[in-house]
Amino acid sequence: MSIKPDLLRARFNLGVVFYQQGKFDEAITQWTELLKIKPDHLDTLNSLATAFYRQGKTDEAIA
Repeated sequence: MSIKPDLLRARFNLGVVFYQQGKFDEAITQWTELLKIKPDHLDTLNSLATAFYRQGKTDEAIA
C-alpha cells in the first residue's frame, strides 16, 4: 500500500496542532497511526517521545 507523503505530513501536522493545544492523547493517537504506516519517520518518533514525556510517561518516552 502506497501512502502519499502529503497525507503523512498532514497527519503529522494534525498531531502538532493537538500537541500545541495540550491535547497530548490526541497527538499521540495521530503520531502512533502515522508510525504504523512509516515506522522510521524521525520527526514523529521525536514528537511522540516528547508528548509522552510531557504526560509524565517517561518509560514510554524512552521506549
